[in-house]
Amino acid sequence: MSTQRLGRILILVAGLGVIGSGCQSEKKEQSEPSQVVPQAAAPMPAPAMLAPVQEAAPGGAAAVQVNPDGTVTVNIESVGETMAFNVNEITVPAGKKITVNLKNNATSDVMKHNFVLVQNGKADEIGIAAVQAGEAKGYLPDNPAILAHSSMSGPGQTVSVTFDAPLPGEYQFVCTFPGHYMLMRGRFIVKAEG
Repeated sequence: MSTQRLGRILILVAGLGVIGSGCQSEKKEQSEPSQVVPQAAAPMPAPAMLAPVQEAAPGGAAAVQVNPDGTVTVNIESVGETMAFNVNEITVPAGKKITVNLKNNATSDVMKHNFVLVQNGKADEIGIAAVQAGEAKGYLPDNPAILAHSSMSGPGQTVSVTFDAPLPGEYQFVCTFPGHYMLMRGRFIVKAEG
């Protein structure tokens, strides 16, 4: 197992620890009423959620719709109860207003997702910083590498973000919910028209 893969798994486990640390404690009536008994921790994710990116993401490019008004719409989805987008690449034309709609197909409350567009090579940095930013900030760190982002979607919800396409080049998109960035990511390519 590579050092990088091991590091990603450790960060995933740490991210799950952050989620689990939010569990409430309850007081149990016993002979010592001040004793606190913690609730059971949330179940660990199925091993399939720890699959490498190429196995977790169905892959392929997103369908991009150029609207009559010149704007561009991209529809992407999460894949069931896994940490995966249904696409791993989005290509859009430069100089256009882009709307990305993210449909969260999960049913579990721990499968919240967002769409965050970042500068190329910054997905890991943003994913790690998202845990530190915390739930109060929507797991979105204050970082100039973030170019656009949606809000966090709960199971069954669709969220959208509209932004001007950045300069032609390659970028990354990622989900910043704790631990998801390691698997929920892809290439965002802006092509010059002409």
